[in-house]
This record gives sequence, structure tokens and C-alpha cells, in this order.
Amino acid sequence: MIRVKLGTLVDVVRTPLPKIGSGSLSYVATGDVGEHDIRRIQLHQYGEQPSRANLKCQPGDVIMARMANTTKVLVIDERTSKFAYSTGFAALRIKSEKITPIFLANFLRSKGFQRQKDRASTGATQKAILDEALLQLEVSVPNLDLQANIAEKLSVCRKLIQSATLQKNLLQELRQASVEEFLSSRDWDVAPLGSVTVKIGSGSTPRGGKRSYVDSGPALVRSMNVHDGNFVWNDLARLSQSQANQLRSVDVKPNDIFLNITGASVARCCVAPEDLGEARVNQHVMILRADPKKLNPIFLETILIFPKVKTKLLQLAGAGSTREAITKTQMEEFAIPCPPLNLQDEFARKLRVLNRLNFEVRDKTQTLGEVFESLENQIFSGVNE
Repeated sequence: MIRVKLGTLVDVVRTPLPKIGSGSLSYVATGDVGEHDIRRIQLHQYGEQPSRANLKCQPGDVIMARMANTTKVLVIDERTSKFAYSTGFAALRIKSEKITPIFLANFLRSKGFQRQKDRASTGATQKAILDEALLQLEVSVPNLDLQANIAEKLSVCRKLIQSATLQKNLLQELRQASVEEFLSSRDWDVAPLGSVTVKIGSGSTPRGGKRSYVDSGPALVRSMNVHDGNFVWNDLARLSQSQANQLRSVDVKPNDIFLNITGASVARCCVAPEDLGEARVNQHVMILRADPKKLNPIFLETILIFPKVKTKLLQLAGAGSTREAITKTQMEEFAIPCPPLNLQDEFARKLRVLNRLNFEVRDKTQTLGEVFESLENQIFSGVNE
């Protein structure tokens, strides 16, 4: 593997649009590109496009965002060569037989190269790398056979990630459509939460705060543990038994609903996991305990996450005000749709299946991402910092 300056392998091209043209123009800004693909195409009439829409590329060029702390790299093909690009991209045209466009793109995405780029970026408000500095950055170049092998492995892994991400998005859309269909199937009776729950209340932080947490003992659920439809185990605090006894009035039972009532994550909610064990909540989290004769907890969680209801909760909290908060009285009076319990139970069973599939795909996507990052780090670990 040889190590050379990027400028020995590529030129930075600045081919502008023709000054005279007509018809519509397809334009791609830096914000329209993800890490690997074009997410959106802007249509403008020729002559009315933004001033930054002034870069033309040809097949085989590799474009990368100039801005620091931004990893956006794309190989231009026959289709995408017809678009106009923002001058916020650097367009690299290969001039050496020692490197291929696909390998170059993968190398430019690597963390080592991006750190080089960020350090070389300049600017007062938005740091970006200039042509001269870019061409001085170093690239490790293996032989062409190894480049092809590397590109193939990364491509396979990336396609698996894209497939898993698509599955995850489709499952989320299916879940959302199922909820909307069920809730809109008829005008269900509504009831204030206070009439269909047996407990609504929040907790407090034990004396001593973070300094008093221990390694094992009853859990203390905080707002960081509560995401919509998902209990987050990371950073779960633990209390001594004496501390937990101080907070016994807000003990947690399986299938309780955790609701964040203050702060940036206000109105997020999830069901308490059955394997949480003995637990308490702090003052930023409220417990909603469904009356088992009137309300299914999975149905309650789903209702509170539903966008239209979520909007009402945020309004209740005074979202955007200096102090966002939801009170116990507000939640007791908060009205929700209440279908017959047998229909709630049937609906909850369907949601459990969708939730299980969603969690499986989410874990699969996360694992693939970790594998891809590890593989990429191993491949490009030869980059000198």
C-alpha cells in the first residue's frame, strides 16, 4: 500500500453551468445528499436557480461536501451527471490509474480522512476545506485488486444496511397506518384518564442526587430512560433500599405507563418493562396505571404516542414556553378514545407482533451498522492522523 498526496491522484474540477440555457434544471444542494445517496432533487427554471447551483460533473467524478463535520460523498454516474450541483461540493476527477472512483469514495468517507479534512478546514462562520488544502491531504492506496475487494465488501454491507433500514421504515409506516385505521373506524367514546386509571402520580429525586446512586438496587426511572414506545436501559440509575423506601409512594408495577412531564423530552411515553423489577420514578416522570377493567396499557401507550394526541400533550405542557410541564390534574382530565376493552385487547395483540418485528429489525440495523463501521475502520486504519 502506497501513501500519497490526494493531488497526485485527482484534480478538483470547477466546471460551471453554461451561461445560456432554457427549460428546467435539476439541482442538488449539499443538504439534498445523504452519506451515500441523493435524497432530494430541486427543480428550477434555467436562469432562476440559486447562485450556488453552478457545478457540472461527468460520470466517474467523485463529489464530497467541503464543510467540516459533514460526511457526504457521492460517485457521479450517467444519470446523476445530468444534474447541477452546489459549489459547496468539491468535484474530484481521477487522473491516475492507481485508484478507482468507488475506492476513492469509500476512502473519503472514512473517519480518518474526515478528521484530516476537518483539521484542514478554515472559515469564520462555516468551516470548509479549500482546493489547495484538500489536494495536500494524504491517501493510502492499495493495489487495484485489493481496492475492488474492499469496495465489494463495503458495498454488500451497505446494501444490507439499506435493506434493513427500508424494512424498519415500512414496519413503522404499517404500524402508524394500523393505528390510524383503528382509531378512525368509528367515533369511539372518550373518557378522562382519571376515570380509566387507578393511579396517576410522579416521584422525586432522593436526597444526594447523582452522588447517592449505587451499583445495584431498585431502579430509578428518569426522563432519559423514556422514549416513545421504547424503554431505554442505558444509564439506568440504581437506589439503595433505604432511598427506595423514601420513594415507596411512587413504586412501579409492570405495564405502568411512564410519561415524561418536563424538559426537552416532555410527552414521551412507554410501557414499563416486565423485567424492570422493583423501581421508582423521579420528579420528571409520571406513572399512569390503567384500570385493567377499562383500559389496556398497550392501547394507552399507543394513544399517547399517536401524533394528534401527542400534539395535544405538547400544547398541554406549554411546549416552547420557558417551563414546559404537565401536571397530575391535567392528565386526570385529559380525554382519550376508549373503545370496548375486548377490542383494545385484540388491537394490542396485533401491535405486539408489529412491535416485536420492529425491535428485531432495529437491532439488526444497529448490528449491521456496527459491523460496517468496524470493517471500515479496519480497512482504513492506515490513515495517519
